[in-house]
Amino acid sequence: MNEFDKQEFWGALARLYDTSVALRDSIIALKTVSETHEKRLDRQEVITQAILEELRRRRDPEPPRQ
Repeated sequence: MNEFDKQEFWGALARLYDTSVALRDSIIALKTVSETHEKRLDRQEVITQAILEELRRRRDPEPPRQ
């Protein structure tokens, strides 16, 4: 391996490392965004279920207990 090949190898290795670090950072950012959206969807589902329960209660009131 001559000096040019060595420089080319280390340059390519540095580019690969930089790309890997950027990819890892992007994955972490996407994970954060997806967790935020997941929490939002969970909250929306809970609210929807509560509204549906309330509507059912108003439509079909329970008979008075004795």
